[in-house]
Amino acid sequence: MSGGEGFTFHDRTLYSEQRTIMLQMGYLYRKLREVYSDRIQIDVIDPRNAVSYFSILAGRAYRNRMGWKKAIRSMIKGFNTIAVFVEGEPVATGKVPNVDMVRERIDQILHQKESG
Repeated sequence: MSGGEGFTFHDRTLYSEQRTIMLQMGYLYRKLREVYSDRIQIDVIDPRNAVSYFSILAGRAYRNRMGWKKAIRSMIKGFNTIAVFVEGEPVATGKVPNVDMVRERIDQILHQKESG
């Protein structure tokens, strides 16, 4: 068995779709970190960390003093193996998002955070 574009077993590629998603989401996360550093909380959920999804969001909701109703709505709305959360709220779910779309949404959140 080996890594790369997927796992191989007896010359058959296994989980190649999940591996592609993980690579794309990793790229997205790195690009966002390059631009925003620690100015904002960004969580990227992909098939590697879907199990820790609820603990990540519960921690973000607590730190951001998000009400429990809003936190539950965010968890339900974002429940997927592909999601991007900013400040505990889902900004993209269901498919690997475009970096520019996520950056636009983050810029809106930062503007709201700084002005109010």
